Amino acid sequence: MANITLHEMTKTPFVLGVFSRLKASGLALSNFYNLTPGSPATEVSPRRSLAYDLFDNTRTMAQGRAPYVGPAKIAPKKVGTATAHALRMYEAIPLPYERIYQGRALGQQIGSIDANGQAYVGRQQKFGAQRMANAVEFMVSRMFRGGFSLKLDGEEMQLNELGDGTVDVVYDIPANNLNQANGIIAVDWDEANAPIVTDLLQINQASEALTGYVQKHIWINSTTYGYLLGNDQLRSVRGTANRLFDTQTGNQIQTTGDARESGYTVIFGACPQFVWHIYDGVSHVGTEVDSDSSNLSMFIPDEKVLITPEPEPGGWYGMAVCSEPVMETDQGNVIYPNGLHAWRYPTNDPPGMELRILHNLVPLLYNPKALYWLDCKVS
Repeated sequence: MANITLHEMTKTPFVLGVFSRLKASGLALSNFYNLTPGSPATEVSPRRSLAYDLFDNTRTMAQGRAPYVGPAKIAPKKVGTATAHALRMYEAIPLPYERIYQGRALGQQIGSIDANGQAYVGRQQKFGAQRMANAVEFMVSRMFRGGFSLKLDGEEMQLNELGDGTVDVVYDIPANNLNQANGIIAVDWDEANAPIVTDLLQINQASEALTGYVQKHIWINSTTYGYLLGNDQLRSVRGTANRLFDTQTGNQIQTTGDARESGYTVIFGACPQFVWHIYDGVSHVGTEVDSDSSNLSMFIPDEKVLITPEPEPGGWYGMAVCSEPVMETDQGNVIYPNGLHAWRYPTNDPPGMELRILHNLVPLLYNPKALYWLDCKVS
């Protein structure tokens, strides 16, 4: 028998609190463009099958006519219709009362009792909400990149990279808005002599000719940002005696209440009309194990550049949320929530509850020509 004292047998540790060894995934894109689960939907639908009509503005001009003649006949404006289908995300976390009843409250001292397990249940609810927000950020980021896929396994639909699943969700970004922007980027941006300012001005000029949108927000990661710091044109236009950038400010990309990583913004003196967002956030694709780093994917990969106009929910992009009937209790009360909805449902054998979280949504790119998803390396 071990030689320990009664004091050593009965003493309890002092509990310091509750800590996480992992930061939640970034939500910079869905936050900045107001497309989070908690953002107001640009469209609401009672069904998951959606359609929207297209009636474009025009740049053509009315024509003159000689006196005493009738009006010129012009063709009616063409009308189009696009279709979409919302993704249904529905998860439940089973919590038997035997597991949570009369337990110690997380973060509190031994001897404290959380009779109904509220502290534990609350953290599980936050965990479920984080998963929903992570999925939305993934879909929004991939919408800006051209699409994503769903890997089907029975009733399960796992979000995956475009081309790596069973069904592809494609947003039809035109070829001239991808890769090197129809040849505008002709020199690798990691070369000191790359005409980065000139490239951006030409891209903006092409954008105004194509859609009328002015390009302003540029998303890159830290690897690409390093290329900019060594660029001769950014420095020479600014003046070699001056600091390369006008402002470099952290945490300007909008964040949520759970302090998710957001990156930082930079404005260069050589092209102050553009705002650079340096974002190194990652998504976890393909497994349910947070410690598995082999399936981490950057929202903005190395040497990729996302360029967009100002945020305009309901303009060049949007988010449609849908409703479905929900019975929150076993008493038969049915409601029809729109978008994200969470509730607790009583269970038996064993007695307990399920934390249920439901969301029907789809990010929509009404004008795929309004943005650019580019490679900043030609070779």
